[in-house]
Amino acid sequence: MTLKSLMQEEEEPKTQVAVKERTKEFLKLPLTRQEAVLTAAVEYETMNQQEKLLAARRNKILRPIIEGATHAYGVEDQDGHFHLLMEKDAVPTEVIRTKKISRTLNSVAAETLLKEKGLYDSCVIQVISWEIDEEKVIEAYQAGKITAGELDNIFSERISWATSVKTNEPEVKEVEKIRKEIEKMETKEMPEISQ
Repeated sequence: MTLKSLMQEEEEPKTQVAVKERTKEFLKLPLTRQEAVLTAAVEYETMNQQEKLLAARRNKILRPIIEGATHAYGVEDQDGHFHLLMEKDAVPTEVIRTKKISRTLNSVAAETLLKEKGLYDSCVIQVISWEIDEEKVIEAYQAGKITAGELDNIFSERISWATSVKTNEPEVKEVEKIRKEIEKMETKEMPEISQ
């Protein structure tokens, strides 16, 4: 048996005693207060499970349908975003797939290129260690010292998409209104219950 397991054995009875004492205090509360706490705990966990269910349904069932339809039937704008306009009962709905591109510098490829071009010293700044100054690399590209192809080779590009839906559908607006009202509410520890 290790020292850690021995210490845990000693701590467990102390913890169990403290839990039992606190539970005794809770059990002294009027039944209505105990029931209110139990009801809140069960409702809280029910909501947790509902949130997980909603997220799973949204991400595994609904998102693929609207994203696929938006790419298949939507219109691409000048920024590469896709828009799918629909209408039901004269209520317009638009699905927007927003394209997000992030570029990260491949330091190894950049260092090799900059050394080949004799630009290493002018495009590197000293922090604690040597680090390539991306702004200086872009300046070298803009000055014609690095080609667009070479620039593409030293930066890696990651594309991600965000999906949003704009609609005036009454059901959506009602849920949004309720959510906003709840978000504005002040948090209360526990409401007082008359006996």
